[in-house]
Amino acid sequence: MYRAGQILSLIHEICEKSGLPKDKITALAYRNRPRYRIFHIHTGKKQRLIKAPIPSLRAAQKALAAIISEKLKPEECAHGYVTDRSVITHAASHLGKKAFFKTDIVDCFGSINFPEIANTLREAKYNSVDSFIAASIATDEGSLPQGAPSSPLLCNLVLRSVDRPLSKLADKLCATYTRYGDDIVMSADDFDINIISIVRNVLSRHGFKMNEDKTYIAIEPQQNIITGISIATGYPKVRKSFKRQVRLETHLLLKKGIVSYLESDGYIDPFAADRVLGKLTWWSHVEPDAEFPKKHSIMIRSMMKEVARG
Repeated sequence: MYRAGQILSLIHEICEKSGLPKDKITALAYRNRPRYRIFHIHTGKKQRLIKAPIPSLRAAQKALAAIISEKLKPEECAHGYVTDRSVITHAASHLGKKAFFKTDIVDCFGSINFPEIANTLREAKYNSVDSFIAASIATDEGSLPQGAPSSPLLCNLVLRSVDRPLSKLADKLCATYTRYGDDIVMSADDFDINIISIVRNVLSRHGFKMNEDKTYIAIEPQQNIITGISIATGYPKVRKSFKRQVRLETHLLLKKGIVSYLESDGYIDPFAADRVLGKLTWWSHVEPDAEFPKKHSIMIRSMMKEVARG
């Protein structure tokens, strides 16, 4: 930790932690050649733009995140990308409530700009030059790239400007406020419709835009899903639609066998079985007492070992 009034050399710390020389760090900050591999992934009906940093830049960004995480912390209400917090703790925070306000932030990472990152680094007592270079490493085209290992932490730190007033608002309303990434939830026994405009104004004041299509108030909803977790029964559970799909995929995998399951429509998907296993693992993580994912995870792992042995 730093002493009061001490000015630290952030670039020196990044060099030590990443193993990269100082001239390499500086070159990454001012590099004209492409620093990212850009591709899209499908998330439901949407496509998400991912920017994967080149190896040296990724190493510098990981070092930056590790260094800053020791000096600055997100607010307690932030559950995304925080140790010992998750989508489960985010959803579980709202158990037992009757009224729910939900929204999310449009293009959250893209809305966080270079000056905000540099100012955040200055909070950790780093000088202006180092903060400028580090912010150049952490941003692309003036904003946080989705795919950089430093982006989640820096996003949480910048969003403290939103979390603090919304946490105070929640306290005033005897409500609970949590945020997972760009997903915002507030719960209480009741909400006035004005909560929407209040939260919209807080976001706007700090340079963010509310996603109007995903903004609503629900009073005692029969189905209550928060970041993919159902809390309608009084404790966190996986959605029924997810369970149905996983059961179907699991039975198909067990029926066809690993090798046949990997072959689909004339081509081989080498990760198809791993995805099914990942979904079963997630189900067990949310519902530790559920028998289906435990039992079938063991069966699939046994099949995968047999295939590996030949």
